[in-house]
Amino acid sequence: MDSATDLESSLLLQLSRADWLEEEEEEEEEEEEEEEEEEEEEEEEEEEEEEEEEEEEEEEEEEEEEEEEEEEEEEKKRERNYLWM
Repeated sequence: MDSATDLESSLLLQLSRADWLEEEEEEEEEEEEEEEEEEEEEEEEEEEEEEEEEEEEEEEEEEEEEEEEEEEEEEKKRERNYLWM
């Protein structure tokens, strides 16, 4: 009788240990998935920031080009006006 009880206790202990190990593995997998998701989100945010910076730089360059063109036009107007005088 004792050996049957011991066997039953041993089996229950093994089942408990197996359940615990399975839970631990699931938790680790969940943590890894969360970390991967966080890394992906960070990468996406960095890419978005880089794109925004590039867009801003392009806009600034366009504005500078427009200003230069305007200045050139103004200079041409001044020259024409001077020549008319």
